[in-house]
Amino acid sequence: MNQELKNLLSQFKPKIKHSDNYWKFYCRVGSKWDVVTIQEYQADLHGHSSLRGSFSLLQDSARARGFGSSDFSVEDDLPIILKSLKAIRDHQRQSPLEYFLNLNRNFPIQYRTGVIERHHVDRILGDWQDIRTQLSVEEITYATDRKHFMKEQLEKLTANQYFQFCKVAYLANQARFPEMDEHDDGRAMYERWADGRHGGLVDIDGESEEALLKWYEGSARQGCHPWEIYRGGNSTHIDLSITREYGKWTIRLTALSVSRTVETVRIANTLAKHGVAFKWDHHDNICDRLLGQGLVGIVPQDQLGGYAWHNFPQEWSIADCVSVDWFRDPETNKFVIPKHAIARLSSWFPLEPSPLAS
Repeated sequence: MNQELKNLLSQFKPKIKHSDNYWKFYCRVGSKWDVVTIQEYQADLHGHSSLRGSFSLLQDSARARGFGSSDFSVEDDLPIILKSLKAIRDHQRQSPLEYFLNLNRNFPIQYRTGVIERHHVDRILGDWQDIRTQLSVEEITYATDRKHFMKEQLEKLTANQYFQFCKVAYLANQARFPEMDEHDDGRAMYERWADGRHGGLVDIDGESEEALLKWYEGSARQGCHPWEIYRGGNSTHIDLSITREYGKWTIRLTALSVSRTVETVRIANTLAKHGVAFKWDHHDNICDRLLGQGLVGIVPQDQLGGYAWHNFPQEWSIADCVSVDWFRDPETNKFVIPKHAIARLSSWFPLEPSPLAS
């Protein structure tokens, strides 16, 4: 079957992905759709079926195997994929334009990628991110006024100064730290509430500018997480980091996860009110959340996650994504507005299946 699939793939024009040939097909299987991707690495084929899981067809066909949670069966499932690819080939041969038009017209929107204006999502789903109901009007107004966040660089910095900034950040969300003693110094709070992998930051002379610079430029912190002052996962922690360029220090507040937006806004507001010079990374994205503006990405349900925004060009400034299934009523499972209305409010990436080779 390895050779049969290779012969069939040779009839389609591949794209190049990481120097390998790559094909993508949208297969209609009964009432369902199956998105099949196949990548050729050396003489082996590695594929994924959205319905059946992942598989590898190695040069030695006896070693062909499926893997993944769906237990892809090469013997049972691969013939179905071969049949679908042949049907696509025949349809494209008859009328390539009709094939591409029908595909883009009929492929279900819940499996597509696109964008929708945030105010439409807000109107349909309400406070779907649970942000604006937790923040006061005053907090939102302050956070979205950029003049409060213009100071970005420091001429001098010590570890104790950094720890004091961390203390301000912890005091901004005191309810999150019920055991907090406001009289503790910043170092003590950092040691208690930060990630813990400080790379020796807490061990240097806290009053020495030279000690901080030596530590910063050294290797002791490599592989550590000294800036993770609010613990979390890979995409859900909050960083208060320092960087140094052209002889000046910059304090950076970084957190993009929607689940940490309320805390981040309060940290930023409190730092600014204490006169701390810092740069607020992703400030524009957070302002979009607070003001209900900008674009929201739409991705298939199985692609949602902390990094779903990677599906979109960086210059689009998309930080949040939904799937079409989010527009269903959780109790009835029916769409709260018709699917055709969702489709009309959204802009979709064109589907780009592999075309026939010339």
